[in-house]
Amino acid sequence: MQANSIGRLTFAYNLPKTCTYRKQLLTLSLLWVAVEFVKVRAPITATGFTDSLISTLESPIGCIVYKANLEYMRDRTYPTMESTAGVSELLFGDALGCVRSNSNCVGNKTQFVHGPQLMGAVGDGDTIIGLGFYMNISSSCACVQPMNVPTPLLSQNQSLIKLSDLAVYPLDYVIQDHHISSTAIILSPRYCNDSKKVPMCVTNITDIMDVEVLSTFSTDGTTASIALVKSQFYQTTENQQIGGTAIHGALSTILRTNESNTIAMSGILKAAFLGSPFSGNATQKVSLEAAMEMLYSILLRAGIQRTFDTDGLSCPRYKIQKDRTMVFLNSTGSLAIFFVASLQLVLCIFSLVLGSYWIFSTTPLSPAIRVIREPKHFLASLAASPFAANLQGTGNAPASEIWSRLDVVARIGESIHTVDFEVGEILLSRPEEVIPLANDRKYR
Repeated sequence: MQANSIGRLTFAYNLPKTCTYRKQLLTLSLLWVAVEFVKVRAPITATGFTDSLISTLESPIGCIVYKANLEYMRDRTYPTMESTAGVSELLFGDALGCVRSNSNCVGNKTQFVHGPQLMGAVGDGDTIIGLGFYMNISSSCACVQPMNVPTPLLSQNQSLIKLSDLAVYPLDYVIQDHHISSTAIILSPRYCNDSKKVPMCVTNITDIMDVEVLSTFSTDGTTASIALVKSQFYQTTENQQIGGTAIHGALSTILRTNESNTIAMSGILKAAFLGSPFSGNATQKVSLEAAMEMLYSILLRAGIQRTFDTDGLSCPRYKIQKDRTMVFLNSTGSLAIFFVASLQLVLCIFSLVLGSYWIFSTTPLSPAIRVIREPKHFLASLAASPFAANLQGTGNAPASEIWSRLDVVARIGESIHTVDFEVGEILLSRPEEVIPLANDRKYR
């Protein structure tokens, strides 16, 4: 009993198999080790250290928000198709929302998000909140025969498009309140294995709405390096102005129908469109459709900046605190703490209930407690008991042999030989050689 949990387990395991209480002691020792393990594990598991970023609300920063007011929409003639291809080099991560060619997006479609434009300097990881737009973009492509393509596309000039360029020929736009559909031909012989066919893609822009957007930026500390890395839908707004007409006005200024729009592909556009020839199989079909969704996202971003009305506002800014760490209690650790605390509380109450008997008992308990808790007192009591004779010749014997000789039923009480004396003797002996102790009697 004086040993630790592992010591108790070792002792019980080393007892001879003929020991009467070996199985019970071994079971109790294993349970005790399990309880100790839970006690040690609980505070470690309960306290979790995480390096998750902590953001605090800082002073607002200047920003430009775009408004889909048809009355004030106008063509500023910039950005252009050429400048848009260059800007695509500066679009990192999820700057356009969730683009299917880069991420696993919900619903297997691109979620385009356009937020406010920053005016000022921010730190790495800072986030601003401002008005913007959200819409879903999905494309479907198939290779079609030239007879299904308008004749101007079959001219010699159009067929000499370089493989390093992307030429898109929009055929028409179908406009509804919050839905716009665009059909376009990709003018390049590499996308269909059959030289007599060209890919035709139908792109649907749906669920167009005004929202509040979280825009996150990254920088290496210099103003010139500030780049938008994430645009995230935050919540919808009460004032819903944007619709299919506004989106058509923004997109058609750059991607005009019945015109060949040549884009010098670079960066992410080149990687998306020049992955592999489009032969119609499932993998390549998805790749081309995702690339078209990315293209429309980039052109939509440019079209909104080119045509929508603007307003200067102050956007709330959340600054990342990189020098702080969040310490928290996780659910599994909390359950472990409650379990251990409840178990200990039950055991304490159970011990108090059992111990309350000795408060009212006429038999003292302290001699037995001393034998259990004090090793020296235990050895002294054992040496004075008749069981000491069983240990003769066991000086070099293994522990199992020693404990097998002590595998006896013993009782602590007053020796029957001192009953008539004024001071009795407390003895560890066989049950028939001792009598119960009494509180009103003196012992040595």
